[in-house]
Amino acid sequence: MRFRVLIVGIAGAALVSACTPETRPESGESTVTEAAASSSLTETTEGAGPVTTSTVQTIDPSLIEDAVASVESLFAAYNAGDEAAVVELFTSDVTIADNIVGTWSFEEWSQLLAWNAAQGTVFSAHECSDPEVDDGLSVKLTCKTGNMDAPTQAVGAPAVPTVVRATVTGEGISQLRFGYGSPDFTHVNGPFAAWLEAAHADIAASQAFGFGNWTTVEQARENGRLTAELAADWATYLEQNDCTYLDGC
Repeated sequence: MRFRVLIVGIAGAALVSACTPETRPESGESTVTEAAASSSLTETTEGAGPVTTSTVQTIDPSLIEDAVASVESLFAAYNAGDEAAVVELFTSDVTIADNIVGTWSFEEWSQLLAWNAAQGTVFSAHECSDPEVDDGLSVKLTCKTGNMDAPTQAVGAPAVPTVVRATVTGEGISQLRFGYGSPDFTHVNGPFAAWLEAAHADIAASQAFGFGNWTTVEQARENGRLTAELAADWATYLEQNDCTYLDGC
């Protein structure tokens, strides 16, 4: 991506586009409109004092368009479980954080990404705010979506409300922050863990599955695959016993 800043002589303003409203599909698709930049204007003030003029920056539309495309690609790659495609969107010094752990090292977040990809975690349809241009050098987007991990999908539970804030420069996504709301991950994973303790005490004791029980990317992937298998077993058990995930049966 290459961002260009046009200095337009005598006055102008930038106009950006807004994302389209959310329509929640099963796989988490969305739409975003393209951004446009304003043309230049000239203002002259005459009166008792001297004549004055002003000069402002106008943003090349490609800066905004590329940033929006990067965020759209992030959602698409994440939902496809394509870890490499997600990472390719980042700058070499990307900063990643959330409101649960705080700031992640890239190595740690790569393991989390592998865990989520292996269990088939997806974002629901997303809706983004107007892009914000920062000094013509980066674009910030804030998107509302929902996180749906394997247990959530298996039992038809609501997604964890998630806000994704991305800062995009000419080199890629330089900052990424996730804010998780309520109902949070314990809403489903609490009942899931309780069932596991009763039905698979050996697996529960081994801590071979579940968030954070890994030290390498491959361990995280294996953990994610096991989590998906156990979630499917849990859903089958609930169906056979005419229970919901909140019934505690």
